[in-house]
Amino acid sequence: MVFYLVMPMTMGALANYLVPLQMGSNDTAFPRMNNLAFVVLLPNILKLNRYPPLTSLQSHSGSSMDMAMFALHLSGLSSIFGAINLMVTIINMRANGMDYSKLPLFVW
Repeated sequence: MVFYLVMPMTMGALANYLVPLQMGSNDTAFPRMNNLAFVVLLPNILKLNRYPPLTSLQSHSGSSMDMAMFALHLSGLSSIFGAINLMVTIINMRANGMDYSKLPLFVW
C-alpha cells in the first residue's frame, strides 16, 4: 500500500513541483503525460479496498487478485510516465547557461 500508492504520489508531486522551479523552466516537458501519470495512479485506490481480503486463503478466488495485479501494473506504468517526463525535462528544458554541474542536488 505504501510503496505502490503513497510513495509514487508524494514523490511524483514533489518532483513535478520542484524540478521545473529549480531548473528555471515554466513547466515540465510533457504536461499531458504528467496528468496521465496521475490519472493512471488513481485506480490504485481500488487496490486498497481489496487489500485486507487478500490475506486470507478464502478470498484469493474471484477478481480480487486480478484487480490487485492490475493496480500494480498501473502503478508501474504511472512511475514510468513520470520518470520519462522528468528525464526529458531535465535534459531539454534547463535555463540558458545552466550546465549539468550547476544543477541543484535534488535535480540530480
